[in-house]
Formats: sequence, structure tokens, C-alpha cells
Amino acid sequence: MPYYQKLTYSGPGTQPSIGLDACIVPFNAVVACSLLGGASASYKLQFTLNPLSDPLATDADANWFDSPDIPGGSNTSALASFLTPAARVRLVIASLSGGSLQIEVQQPFSVN
Repeated sequence: MPYYQKLTYSGPGTQPSIGLDACIVPFNAVVACSLLGGASASYKLQFTLNPLSDPLATDADANWFDSPDIPGGSNTSALASFLTPAARVRLVIASLSGGSLQIEVQQPFSVN
């Protein structure tokens, strides 16, 4: 079974990050963002190389980069693919009304 997570958000804000396994070779991850229930939104996907492995580390300790596949101002359902290792992803939702925004993250297991 691949590594899979699904979360649904109903309001704006910077959401907690979702961990990826950067040790899977070859690295491959897909992130799908879906607007549900007639939602209207403005959002972006961010990623970091920081695994936040220190038990006291928080998302604020990481350097975040905007995904070129789901940039700021995205307002439709979208898909991002990562072929270069990343440690974590998160959504930054500027506005969300009339429904919810769902994120699905999937990584296959290594073929090694």
C-alpha cells in the first residue's frame, strides 16, 4: 500500500504540514487539491526540504517554497508532482467559502 494522506479544510489559514518520505528511491509524490461542495477559494501549495526531525521543531522553523504547479492565487482544483525529494508540504489558504478544500498526498513505495 502506498503512503497516502487525505485532509479536508473548511476555512482559511496556513495549514499544518504533511510529511513525505524523502528516502524513497526514486522519489515520487503527487499532491491533489480538490475544491468540494461548490467551494470558492484562493490558495497555494508550499514545500520544504526541512524534515523537522527535531522534536521541538515546528513549521515556523522551515524554509517554505511555493509550488510552481499550485502557485499563490490558485482557485480551481489542481495537481502537483514532485520528482525531486521534498520533506513536507502544506496548504496556505488565503480565502475559502461555500465548501471545503481537500488535499490528498500519495507516494509509492520504493521498487528497490
